[in-house]
Amino acid sequence: MFFSYKILNNKTNIVSEDICFAHTVDEFKEIIKSNSNLMLISFKKKNIRLDKTYFSANFTLPFLRCLHTLVSNAIDISSALKITKQSFKKNEYKAIVAYITYMISSGYSFHYGLQNTGFFDGVLTKSIEIAEKTATLPKSLEYIIRYMEENLETLKLVKNSLTYPIILLFTILFVTLFWIFFIIPNFIESFEEMKISVSFFTKSLLNFRNFCIKHAIFTLVFLFFINVWIYLKRKKILQKIPIIKNINRDIIIFRFFLSMNLLLSEKINFTETLRISLSSINNDIFRKKIEETVNSIQNGCNILTAFKKTKIFTDQEMAIIDSGEKSGNIIESFKIVSEILKRNTIHSINKTTSLLQPLFTVAMGLILIVMIYLVFLPIYDQVSVQM
Repeated sequence: MFFSYKILNNKTNIVSEDICFAHTVDEFKEIIKSNSNLMLISFKKKNIRLDKTYFSANFTLPFLRCLHTLVSNAIDISSALKITKQSFKKNEYKAIVAYITYMISSGYSFHYGLQNTGFFDGVLTKSIEIAEKTATLPKSLEYIIRYMEENLETLKLVKNSLTYPIILLFTILFVTLFWIFFIIPNFIESFEEMKISVSFFTKSLLNFRNFCIKHAIFTLVFLFFINVWIYLKRKKILQKIPIIKNINRDIIIFRFFLSMNLLLSEKINFTETLRISLSSINNDIFRKKIEETVNSIQNGCNILTAFKKTKIFTDQEMAIIDSGEKSGNIIESFKIVSEILKRNTIHSINKTTSLLQPLFTVAMGLILIVMIYLVFLPIYDQVSVQM
């Protein structure tokens, strides 16, 4: 948790405000006491939620890049952290770096400081733990940075590709509702004054609009609960769409094999690597399958057989893993699979967006045609009768 506080610097007699990260109030007070020049005046808990993807792109990756540059130039980790802290403008990020620095000054290792914050995944902290034991921190940081860049690049591609179709979808909804609530009613009133009959469908839209306005509170509450339900069920809803389901599957397995490649490069035990890689997965079904794989390997199954039992990998992926296991280069096989999956994901996303964009554009055009038809058909019928 974060604490906002006021302190008095006994040397300069300057009162200042800052943010500190700590797990408990006692730990927070210990961190302040660790600097004998500072006297705590007041403090309060501060609720700050950090989005995982945003945090990785805007803090973790820049943090590791700066550290890598510094430790590669023979700067000790404590000094590197103090320098890195100054590279961030957000107080929340500075507070996290300050906490890691405090943990190291208290006698804990760098990887334990990272792990204890709760912001860094198991793949990263385990890699750094091994690097500290083998004195290969600069090299390990380079591998981790590459791993994170691959991950974020793929996630960014998905986000950017879906942005335009989503904007089009909301534009269609907005245009439709605007016609129903503002355009059509004005024409209906004119039609009634001119005693022009309208179609059943037009009357139905008008009745729907009047009902929503008359029961505005009920309508708003209903829309609110619908939005909440969609938000809570969004993953299940998306999984029902075949194209989205396949893309999601490729991204999950891409991230899994990428983390496997990183951890095995650090000479970590295979079953332990499988367990740690689960921290990069946010899919319960996939996690359960990998846990079964770990049990199968521990019971004497070879890697290929254990992976086949999960029934979540394609024949191509299994063939590459089999080749890597037989040649004794399983690390490289995971890298190859992750690269293939990344390429497949990019292809699937491009294919999906190239299909959705014209479909949404056509849908918007059709809706406009229908709305215009509903407005001008009664006028045309009236003119035809008079002629």
